[in-house]
Amino acid sequence: MLAVKTYFSQVQGSTEAITRTQMSSARYYQREDAEHIGLDTSRTSLFGNGGSIMFGRVGNSKLQGGMFFNWKTPGVELNDIGYIRQVDQMLQILWSSYRITEPFSIFRSLNINGAQWNSWNFGGTYLGLGGNINTNMQLKNYWQINGGFNLSSESLSTAFLRGGPAFMSSSNYNTNLGITTDGRKKLMFSLHGFSVKSAEGHSKTNGANMSVIYRPTNTLVISLSPNFMSSLSNLQYIQQTSYNNDQRYIFGSINQKVLGMSLRINLTITPNMTIQYWGQPFFATGKYSNIKMITDPQADEYSDRYHEYDENQIVCITDEGYCQIDENRDSTIDYIVNHSDFNVKEFKSNLVARWEYRPGSVLYLVWSQGRSGYNSYGDFNLNRDFNNLYDVKPHNVFLIKLSYRLGK
Repeated sequence: MLAVKTYFSQVQGSTEAITRTQMSSARYYQREDAEHIGLDTSRTSLFGNGGSIMFGRVGNSKLQGGMFFNWKTPGVELNDIGYIRQVDQMLQILWSSYRITEPFSIFRSLNINGAQWNSWNFGGTYLGLGGNINTNMQLKNYWQINGGFNLSSESLSTAFLRGGPAFMSSSNYNTNLGITTDGRKKLMFSLHGFSVKSAEGHSKTNGANMSVIYRPTNTLVISLSPNFMSSLSNLQYIQQTSYNNDQRYIFGSINQKVLGMSLRINLTITPNMTIQYWGQPFFATGKYSNIKMITDPQADEYSDRYHEYDENQIVCITDEGYCQIDENRDSTIDYIVNHSDFNVKEFKSNLVARWEYRPGSVLYLVWSQGRSGYNSYGDFNLNRDFNNLYDVKPHNVFLIKLSYRLGK
């Protein structure tokens, strides 16, 4: 099978609008080390192209595979009609899959697949490589198990410094594993977890999500889905500033925690009357530490790519959310770093009653409630945060919608 797809884009506007497009986070034309592109503040249009070429074997065979080549030129712009995160990229992918759809041993079905990729930008700079292997299976008792392992090499990121020179990001690996019980039963469970770690061990993310679905009758379904994530990142972007006519890229370590839980209830009273409820409390915290600046973004050793301010260079006023930097240690403030720890808490819910009082004619009654709170402390305390969320004044919306069908 051979498939070729391509697309083109052209945006036009004032010099100010096209300059903003060139400097957007998808392309960063202002990067000082990007020799194949450059910021032109006199431009009034931007043209680009993207696409993919795929050659491989797909269909009903057990063994499948393919070779892919995807590209997006620096000038392509699709955000008026869709969403594009990053351009100026060429990506080569090799993919293979082996699947068994007939029951054997303890399995009802089994699939194993793997992929390998390399990437470049349109200046010919090699950005990095990676690979993964994944499997999913259904057992004869209708339980499902899936898992995977992903490995990425050190990679050159042209967006990490947000308009600055390319930064060499660390290699990392991640694993994931999930299990789901028989979905035909009245009570069904699923549990999924993942872990992402950098090769040097300075950054890591762990998370899990669970789902419980209970069907006590044919007319009632209740589902509860909690999720939790804990992340420690050594390099979180904070801001840019200028010092002695040199640009400073300021980062910090950040410890984040996210907890959420969704509750859904679907009740069918009659074929013409239903009640649906959805509610979700959500908590997210982030606490900064170890403020640092980038010194050599492509140094061979990871620790040589930044300098962490020592106690003689930095004084942080945590309650105010900023730090004073004395870079040259002359007892004079050289610049300010603004960073606020955060504690965000929200609750969203919707209750919808639907009554089809005659064929094609429906009455809806809706109650929507939202609560949103914010504090500048970055630690996670579920008991305190839940009580604080309960104290937040709710925003309630009540809606009535009535439709009436004319004719037969």
